[in-house]
Amino acid sequence: MVARSAPPLPEQPTLRALLRQTDLQLTLVTPAETLPEGALDRALRWVHSSDLADPTPFLADDLALLTTGTQLVGQSAVSPSDYVHRLAARGVVGLGFGREVALPDVPAPLVEACTDAGIPLFEVPYRTPFIAVARAHAESIAAHAFGRRNWALETQRALALAALRPHGLESTLAELARRLDAWIGMVDAAGVLASEHPRRALPPETEAELVARATEILARGSRPASRSRSAIRRSRSSRSGATDICAA
Repeated sequence: MVARSAPPLPEQPTLRALLRQTDLQLTLVTPAETLPEGALDRALRWVHSSDLADPTPFLADDLALLTTGTQLVGQSAVSPSDYVHRLAARGVVGLGFGREVALPDVPAPLVEACTDAGIPLFEVPYRTPFIAVARAHAESIAAHAFGRRNWALETQRALALAALRPHGLESTLAELARRLDAWIGMVDAAGVLASEHPRRALPPETEAELVARATEILARGSRPASRSRSAIRRSRSSRSGATDICAA
């Protein structure tokens, strides 16, 4: 009998995912190699449109801004450099420029300013309404939330079944490691690594560092006669090797 692979944890919507939606026909203008690492993979929380010279008082963090560029033309035109740097300081994830409204093409000074600021600049063709871009991203957010709920419910059920197997603790850790695609360790109140999965998957120095951090957390939250334990998760797929520790 072949074991089914665990469903992946749904990824948060990003600018890269938005650009991949072929029906929108969005095109990245800033050269990808000039962008900071991970610029296209930051969490994208919303898509908003504005032609204000300074829309930053009305923006939230981690959004993509769409503009037709009317603020960049005429006698009261704002400097593209000043405009983009205000957006960068506000935490805007990306800037979408609608062609053939105020200008036929994306202006070169805007491309240069976005490249200097490390903000992805993408082109929105005239046939793609801004509302279609915002709606597509809103649907991605809804699908992501639905996927996470389903993943959490299925994972909870799988862990409950694993706990009923022989050697329930080890089975639960193994199932959790499979679901998260990560190394999982459990440290007892004495600061001893009581169980782990997969076994001996980490370098000794990394394991010692994680156990020390877990022990510190247990010491801060322990009470007399308590039998706390701390679970450690270290991602195997993350570039940063992110670590999560929780105490119970």
